[in-house]
Amino acid sequence: MAGIGIITNPHSKLNKQYPHRQLLLTYIAGEQGKVAVTNDLDELYKVAQEFSRKNIKILAINGGDGTISRTLTAFIHVYKENPLPHIVLLRGGTMNMLADNLQIQGTPEHLLFRLIEAHSTGFFKETIHVPTLKIGDQYGFLFANGTSARYLAEFYQNKTGAWGALALIGRLCLSYLLQSAFFFRIVQQDPTTLQIDAQPPLSHGSASVFCSTVKQLPMKIPFFQKLEANPDRFECISIQLPPNEVAKKLASMLWFCLRNQQNPHSYWVDFCCKRLAISTSTASPYTLDGELFMANSDGLSIELGPTIAFLIPA
Repeated sequence: MAGIGIITNPHSKLNKQYPHRQLLLTYIAGEQGKVAVTNDLDELYKVAQEFSRKNIKILAINGGDGTISRTLTAFIHVYKENPLPHIVLLRGGTMNMLADNLQIQGTPEHLLFRLIEAHSTGFFKETIHVPTLKIGDQYGFLFANGTSARYLAEFYQNKTGAWGALALIGRLCLSYLLQSAFFFRIVQQDPTTLQIDAQPPLSHGSASVFCSTVKQLPMKIPFFQKLEANPDRFECISIQLPPNEVAKKLASMLWFCLRNQQNPHSYWVDFCCKRLAISTSTASPYTLDGELFMANSDGLSIELGPTIAFLIPA
């Protein structure tokens, strides 16, 4: 078996735009890698079992952040206590949040060529270790609930990429100025209780709770400033604002983020922890790496999962 396994998601928007990409990746991989096209979760788990039996050393993923999250979840479940292969990201998605955090640039074809070359010479630029978040039986890197999840659900109605995401923000701003129902359907304040490690519960109204093991939000917005000093924890930020105040403070929040500064305001609760339980008054949506889920009224628990070793080809 070749030392490199390559998983490609044919349903990602970017891969749909280039239907011949699978053939190009297969050609580039040659005898050193095997390309597996996974159309659904059943196929993904079968490929994970095959790659585990054949002891692949490197797993390359061609898809977006949701594909990466689903693939890593499948491999973590299949491999159990056995070491996972090293991971290489091929930037096959629309947003590529995780790849941006790792400063990976290039097309899937270019990145796979660099991987094959590095595998042949044994020289890689570096290995970056990133812990995962574990939520139920799912694993990923960036969690958000409340307003952020409702915004994402609205965005997925059209899936128009980065420009579409900005256009949706513009539509929300216009709706806020007009005080129309669209804004208040997306932007809400949810009664929330946070159980942080073994500390006393913190109850407040939250527009969104974010948890992450990577620094940047999509579109390369630096949001999580405490991770570098707390590598053995994930960072959590809760925005304690009612809907009208979210609109008024949005520019201020972005200003501090883009300047790589911690937000000093009282509405911004920011801490690092190893385990967090989140309870809301009603069932509410949340997102993990762009995938949407629904939390029940009993809430959900977030903790650190396995650490993933990402290979960066030279």
